[in-house]
Amino acid sequence: VQVNMVLRAHPMTMRALDVLEDGDIGQLALMDGQFRGWKRQHLGVALEENDGVHFLDLMQLFAGASIAQVGAHAVSLTTRNGANDLMLCTGHANGIAGRLALGMLLPGDGIDAFVPGAQTDKVLKLVGDKGCLTLDYNANRLTFRAVRFDQSSTTLEVVPSNSWSEAFPEATPEYLLASSAK
Repeated sequence: VQVNMVLRAHPMTMRALDVLEDGDIGQLALMDGQFRGWKRQHLGVALEENDGVHFLDLMQLFAGASIAQVGAHAVSLTTRNGANDLMLCTGHANGIAGRLALGMLLPGDGIDAFVPGAQTDKVLKLVGDKGCLTLDYNANRLTFRAVRFDQSSTTLEVVPSNSWSEAFPEATPEYLLASSAK
C-alpha cells in the first residue's frame, strides 16, 4: 500500500520552498494548517491517517526537521469510535512549531478537487519573523504577505507591507498524481 504525497509534487509547494530558501518570510517559526471540511470520512483509519498525513508530511518538509513532539485534542459527535475533529500541535526537532486542524465537523470554503461534492479547507500558513506564506491547495494559490514587528517598551506593533499572489492552475489531481509517481 502506498500513499502518494501528491502535495509534495504541487508546483506551489516547490515555489514555497524557494521563497523559504530566499529568506522572504525570515526565520520560519510556526506552521498553521487546516485540512478539514464537509466530506466523507474513511471509517477504517483515523483523521491523521486519512488527511493529516499529507500536511504532516509538508510540515516536516518545510521545517526541514522531523516531528519530535505531538499533542492532540479530539472531538467526536458520532457513535463511531474515533475523532471527527482533531487539533494536533507539533514540535519539530529544530524548534519550529506546528498546528494542524483536521476533521469533518466544520464546513470548508473551497471545492475539493479530489472528493466530488466536498467543501473543504486545505490551507497551510508558514509564518516567519518577516512575513507569512499562505498555501491554499483548493484554490491552487500561493500568497505572500510581508510584515515587520516593531516593539516598544509597552507594545508590539504589527506593520504589514507588500504582498503578492501566484496561481497554479496546472495543478489538477491528474497532474499531481502523475508528478508524485515520478
